[in-house]
Amino acid sequence: MEKQPARSILKHFGELQDPRTGNAKTHIFLEILIIAILAVICGAEGWS
Repeated sequence: MEKQPARSILKHFGELQDPRTGNAKTHIFLEILIIAILAVICGAEGWS
């Protein structure tokens, strides 16, 4: 069985399309996504 190289989180999620439109793009979509994933891993249940 041939081993596949590990993909980084940024490469994996970098393929996603940004669903936001217009002026709602103040922050980079990929950074927001990574922060949300890490927050859930650390136990976050919501935000305000």
